[in-house]
Amino acid sequence: VGTNAEVNGWRGEKTRVIDAKGKLVLPGFNDAHVHFVEGGRQLDSVQLNDAATPEEFKRRIAERVKITPKGEWIEGGDWDETKWPTPQMPTRQLVDDVTGDTPILLSRYDGHVMFANTAALKLAGITAATPDPPGGTMLRDAQGNPTGILKDAAMDAVLKVVPPLTHEQRTKAARRALSHAASLGVTSFQYMDNGDPADTYADIAIFTELLDQGELTARAYFAPGITGWQDQAKIGVRHAFGSSWLRIGALKGFADGSLGA
Repeated sequence: VGTNAEVNGWRGEKTRVIDAKGKLVLPGFNDAHVHFVEGGRQLDSVQLNDAATPEEFKRRIAERVKITPKGEWIEGGDWDETKWPTPQMPTRQLVDDVTGDTPILLSRYDGHVMFANTAALKLAGITAATPDPPGGTMLRDAQGNPTGILKDAAMDAVLKVVPPLTHEQRTKAARRALSHAASLGVTSFQYMDNGDPADTYADIAIFTELLDQGELTARAYFAPGITGWQDQAKIGVRHAFGSSWLRIGALKGFADGSLGA
């Protein structure tokens, strides 16, 4: 901006000058609604969002099964059946022959629907006699058997039997997400609770450690679930508690489902 003389006049002893060589320079981006650790894990999980057919959906899952250690779950996915030639929800029969005893629980891209295979349903004890929970639906076939599609509150029935993330897994996912965000120019984000306040608090602990270690490369604003507000009140947390790098602010509440579910 301006002539060299003008620029030199504005430059102080500690001013850092970067020559962008004519390229576009923008302020850092803010991601207004993100599930950051979950997103970090998805970067290394099976990718299904652009699987344009049921056959490709199945093939990618089969490939992931081959490299998944016995006993581990396959999660992530981010699938979208509306991109298929005939848009319809997948069923467990589509993948059971390639997944076998490996349990899978794959999220739809909107986060309000999950897809489980027979192995996962068995571990959760879900049968034709299992009722739909309040606020949730299990899709069923003509005989009343669950198809593997779980909507909203029905997801919890399988989620509760998925092994919890270890501290190391959370840390790895957080670092992966921060690296990806930095590569896209995202320098701040609002972390929204995913329905389990305890899970959010565990993630806050991870980001606090990264901040203490000088590894936090994006400013984090956390919105834990409203169902656990008493936990914050007991220790005196108020609006915008924390620092400019990491703070706890709003509370997130779930009032309804989503169009996708």
